[in-house]
Parts: sequence; structure tokens; C-alpha cells
Amino acid sequence: MINQMRCEMIIGRILEAISMLSVMMTIINPISYKVEQLKIHDRPQTIYTLSINTDNPNVELKNILSYNVLFGVDKTSNMVMESGALFGVNGMFYDEFGAPYGILIIDGKVVTMDSINTPTMVVTETGQVSLEKIDIKGSVKGIKNTIQLEGTNKGVSDGKWVLFHDVYGDTTRVSRYSMNYIIKDNIVTEIIYTDMPVAIEKQDYVLTQVTNETIPVFEKGETLDIQFQISNHENKDIAQAFQTGGWLVYEGENIAKNYEPFIGYTTGLNPRTLIGITEEQQLIVKVIDGRIPKISLGITGYEAAELMKEEGCIYAAYLDGGASSTMVIGGKVVNKPSNGEERKVAHALIIGIKNVGKILAQDLKRIGN
Repeated sequence: MINQMRCEMIIGRILEAISMLSVMMTIINPISYKVEQLKIHDRPQTIYTLSINTDNPNVELKNILSYNVLFGVDKTSNMVMESGALFGVNGMFYDEFGAPYGILIIDGKVVTMDSINTPTMVVTETGQVSLEKIDIKGSVKGIKNTIQLEGTNKGVSDGKWVLFHDVYGDTTRVSRYSMNYIIKDNIVTEIIYTDMPVAIEKQDYVLTQVTNETIPVFEKGETLDIQFQISNHENKDIAQAFQTGGWLVYEGENIAKNYEPFIGYTTGLNPRTLIGITEEQQLIVKVIDGRIPKISLGITGYEAAELMKEEGCIYAAYLDGGASSTMVIGGKVVNKPSNGEERKVAHALIIGIKNVGKILAQDLKRIGN
């Protein structure tokens, strides 16, 4: 068996060989990697590509937040290392507080449910991967009453209901009069009416309504059924999901727009992080360096879509790009971030391999023979 440190050292040597050869090579079954230095419309570009066979049962695709909470930023390399994975890229767009924009599901738990009307990358419990439009509605049903959720882990509007768990932080951050139901194992264990933030304990939910009404809707000891209706999916079908930037490729066609709300004009030359899926369930992840004179200028949105089509993607979308674009392999940032150093981000997509030491040892033995 090969330990994590030994894996990273071996993969580092493989990366050096791939960089010199500029061909797609298997790093570890079922993940391949290539680095290309080429010209697009006579402009120099450096392109890094991971190809992952998602049909392989050893592949683990997961979301990760900086420090495992909704607010804050960290380096992609730190998030990958702390997760124990060998591969990762920066992920979602995020605000100035480090809160990602859009739908987010981690390990089957709905973290945020507000859609930004862009594609969502979905990983099912059985490992199937898709890029699609989904919507989420939530409700909490008691013995007599059922309420509709305005959202999860967000600010609470007057009269509305929001469900919190510890990914939001230590408290609800609500400083107006609100009725709060502490839920443990789907049972209301405490009811708190207060104008102060309520503590969120690990493994608990806090259901909050901003209201002047002091008569509770649910009772202490009542069993509640927390339900999320996800369009196109069964209630517990999705293991991981996160919302991307706009579409690049849809049903095999280049549909890149000249403007995207979270990107701005896509006609300029910029670093890009891209994600796509082929008909054979290969997940393609690309990072294109940019803003580096004479080495890699970056690409437009239209060019990004064409690159993904060349890889056989039938669906593809933007991830956060610009100075955020980062690819990590074996503990090392393999691309050249445009700021000259790795930017801290809110979210990353990590790619793990089950039994990685055993698989790598088998691969090395096979090569030796």
C-alpha cells in the first residue's frame, strides 16, 4: 500500500513527464491529464485538462467549502489537501463575504436552494454526473401544520421561514423578533422566541420565522418531516450539486453568449475554468491560463465552448475564472494563476479516488512488467 505522501510524490513525477510530452496520459486509473501549449487564432495558450471516467466506482466527486462553512475564502490547494483528495479545481462564483452564489448540495444535504438560473452540476448517489437546470422547493410538515421554506442558510425576510444548520455558522444571525424551533433527529426539542441570534449546534437544525406572533406553529416534542422537492430528481437522489456559470455547450452545440451575469462580457481574453460531460460519462475539467504575455493570453467564451466540443462534451459550462482559475494535482498547483499566486476562493470541486494507494501500486507494477 502507498500512503498519501508517497502518492503525491509519484504523481508529481508523472506530471513532469506529461508536461514535457504534451499528450494525454493516465495519472492513475481512471483519471488522465494533459498540458497543451498551442495557438488559438495565433494567440499563445496553455491549457490543462483532466479527464475523469465517472463510471468507475472508485471515483469520488465532492463539493467542498472553505473551512466547511458558507462564509470565507481559502486556497483551492488547501481545500484539496484538507479533504485528502489528489485532484481539485476552483468552483462556484461567490460574493464579497465568501458565500457561493446559487444552489449547493453537499453529501445529500441542501446547503442553499436559491437558483441563479444557470446550469447545475449534479452527482447522484450512484455516481451519475450531469449538467442540467434544477430547482428546489422546501417544506416542513408537522402533525397539523405545514410551512413552505423561503430558503436555507440565508437571511430571513419578515414572515418567512428559513432552515439553518451549522454550515451557516454558530448562530442564525437574526436580531429581530423571531420564533425558532430547535430540531434534533426530526423532533422539536426546544422553542425559542427572541430578538437575539439563536445558537446552531452541530447535527441540529434551527427553523426560524421572523414574526411578532408568539404562538408557536409546531409544538415541543413534535416530529417534523423536512422535505425538499428537486426538479427531475427523487428527494434523496442527489449526493452533490452546485450551480455553475452560464452554458457553453448544450446538446453538442456551442451556445456561448457574449455576456453572462456573473462573468460580464465573455468576448475578452481571460483565464477560464471549464467543466463538461461527454456522452460516455467522461467528466472534462479544463483550466486555461491567461493574462500572461507571450505565454498564455486567455480565451473568449466562444473559444472555451469550442475547446469543450473538441473534447467530445455534449454539455459544458463555466466555473469561476479569471484570477480564481486553479487546478491542483497531487498537492501542487499545476497552472499559473494570473495574479502570480493562488487566489483564495469560497468553493472547490474535488476529485478523490477510493483505495488510491492500492490502485497506484497496481498501476506501477503493471508498468514495471
